[in-house]
Amino acid sequence: MSKHKVLILYITVVIIWGSNWPITKIIVQQVPPIWSIMIRSALGAAAVLLLQLATKQFTLPKKGDWSIILIVGILHVTVFSVLMAIGIQYVSAGRSAVLAY
Repeated sequence: MSKHKVLILYITVVIIWGSNWPITKIIVQQVPPIWSIMIRSALGAAAVLLLQLATKQFTLPKKGDWSIILIVGILHVTVFSVLMAIGIQYVSAGRSAVLAY
């Protein structure tokens, strides 16, 4: 990949990842934190599934990988995201991002 494409991808990821915090702040003012995470996770899962199907790269995890996937999914994705959504109700999006990471 050319340096130009890498830079564009990097900037895109930074913008999308960085906008996650203010968007979450707006969403949790409208719906409870757990629902905001459920909606975001469902949309993300659907997008990844469609991308994998479109590129013909869809594969199911191996049997031995399911326990790791569940542990990471529950502890990192679910618990972290719910706690982040609860906390962002009380502090600014910028401060939340700094405290979380």
